[in-house]
Amino acid sequence: MRKALALWMAWLLLAAYGPAAHAEQAGFETTGRVRDGLPELTIRVSDTGERQEDALREHTLRVQIEAQDGSFAQELTYRSSELPQQEHLALFARLEDVNFDGFGDLLLLTAQGARNVFFAVAVWNEEAGRFNSVEQTEAWDGENRRLSGTEVEQLELCNHELDPESRCVLSGVSDGFFYYTLTAYCWESRYGQVVRAVWDVYDAGEGLIGESLTLYGTGVTLCWDEQYPESWYYGQEGVYAERSRSAREMITGRASWDPTHLRVANTDWVNLRRQDSTDSPSLAKLDAGTEVVLLADGIGTDEGWVRVYVPADVPPDGTQAGLTGYIWHSFLEPAI
Repeated sequence: MRKALALWMAWLLLAAYGPAAHAEQAGFETTGRVRDGLPELTIRVSDTGERQEDALREHTLRVQIEAQDGSFAQELTYRSSELPQQEHLALFARLEDVNFDGFGDLLLLTAQGARNVFFAVAVWNEEAGRFNSVEQTEAWDGENRRLSGTEVEQLELCNHELDPESRCVLSGVSDGFFYYTLTAYCWESRYGQVVRAVWDVYDAGEGLIGESLTLYGTGVTLCWDEQYPESWYYGQEGVYAERSRSAREMITGRASWDPTHLRVANTDWVNLRRQDSTDSPSLAKLDAGTEVVLLADGIGTDEGWVRVYVPADVPPDGTQAGLTGYIWHSFLEPAI
């Protein structure tokens, strides 16, 4: 009887205090090295029990990192929507070189869904021999200056892709099946990143898909912001794939900083079409000799269209967008 009563009391205590009291014990653990030849690390992620109910990432998680040879130990915290004691199969921590310096950086799970998986980043600092704090990001204005009074937030990468040639990390967030935002973070130094570009595919209403591309540098260049019939953008085979490739060429610099120039030829002027069809509305009339930037060729069902970018004929202060559209191949020739 006494044993049964003791077990019953223990069960009541666990029910009342268990989640808070045992949050530290239930966690995630993995091992890895930041580089061959360096000590193997044990990385543990656990719940601190701290909550911010009105925050995007309401849980505060603790990351404990220890070298298995006893030479190194570090502790970090970050914010997450996920809990390691609840998501037993989730990969809460892993090492990957995201700043292209040859050392593994710490990726920490913050949220996961059917289409999007988010990670916070703590970069390995070779000089300090430890991980920097979790990266933060701030709001910027049109002149690439930090906006005073804006909240600093935890930097998160989503479904990220690495582009070593441009030293960019591409972070892509899906909003349902049709809408998508791709942000390019560029490492301006070994331990410091800035936003290089944002490509946004959005709902423009009434069966239209909107698409904008903005590049950041010393100023802001709105390359284009246009709307297209959804039936063409997603309905015609190959359109979305081509536009995604072209956006990446602009973002990583291969089409914007090292462009292939073409010029209008064999005519007095030509229409810049919104879509790859002569039935498509004209965005502009380009005179003979006008130079454009090649984005893609062999476009359309007849593979005779060329996708080009036409920069705005004003200083790139963000007040006027450039244009992107399609020209029939016979009206273009290489610019000398």
